[in-house]
Amino acid sequence: MAFYRALSERWSAAQPDHVRINLAPANLHWCTDECLQTIFETARNSDAQVHMHLLETERQSSFAHNKFGHSAVQHLKALECLGSNVTFGHGNWMSRADLDIIADCGCTICHNASSGLRLGSGIAPVNEMRRRGIPVALGIDQSNIADDRDMTLEMKLVWALHRETGLWNDRPDAGAVLQMATEHGAKSVGFGGFTGRLEPGLQADIVLMDQRKIGRPHLNMRTSPADAVLHRGGRHAVHQVFIGGCLVVDNGKVTTIDREAVLLEIADILKGPETQTETQAWDAVGALLPHLEVHHRKFTPMAEHRAYRYNAMADSQDCE
Repeated sequence: MAFYRALSERWSAAQPDHVRINLAPANLHWCTDECLQTIFETARNSDAQVHMHLLETERQSSFAHNKFGHSAVQHLKALECLGSNVTFGHGNWMSRADLDIIADCGCTICHNASSGLRLGSGIAPVNEMRRRGIPVALGIDQSNIADDRDMTLEMKLVWALHRETGLWNDRPDAGAVLQMATEHGAKSVGFGGFTGRLEPGLQADIVLMDQRKIGRPHLNMRTSPADAVLHRGGRHAVHQVFIGGCLVVDNGKVTTIDREAVLLEIADILKGPETQTETQAWDAVGALLPHLEVHHRKFTPMAEHRAYRYNAMADSQDCE
């Protein structure tokens, strides 16, 4: 915590408009109660944000119930670790009761749609979160669905993923998804009220897209700007990017660094022969995986059988 405070003070003075130093305990099952309470207390005293992965997998949900006798969210509430400065990554296995607690405490959820699909860890109940007024931000948790960290693609995925069956379901429209990626994302890392919206008085963090590229070959005049940006927009259409009013991308190319040279340098490093340490790591993985598989196959999931969330074959009990 002393290291955190020193780092925070240093960067708050050096880059007050561009840097926030926050705290990020990895997950409930990797931290003692004392560790968590210390981290969250430090964050409150420092006016900092906390980002913590929680209930990403069914196994993590089972762990909390087996160890504490109640859910992970209930345990964090008992430790007085919940508040409006807290963001939980994933939340795929939060119950309705958990979501009620999250809403009451003002926490934010960071939705990592690609990660949940790629790893088979689950789909966050985003529609239930939004019904309760829980702010939902967007993340990619290291890599999105196409391995390219393209947030415009992630937004399209999120919009489509939560279109539950039914004619009149309350589901995020284009504007809501854009808000997740901008305003709610800014809030979750400590820039709330400072950036994340295009408004007078806020920092000029702006992405400009070429309307001709979005509209090609034609865009009906009745199409809203939000729908056009979400469904037609993408990195191909990004013309300029400003951070704090400073131009950092022009005509689709980064101006502050030689991006192609950096990528070539990275490629040269990574295509070299494995180091001894890397080879040892791969050998260790190969030796351990069979034993880990035997151990984890003993885990009994909470659900007796699997069904996709929107699978028409699921019975009413599964839907609950």
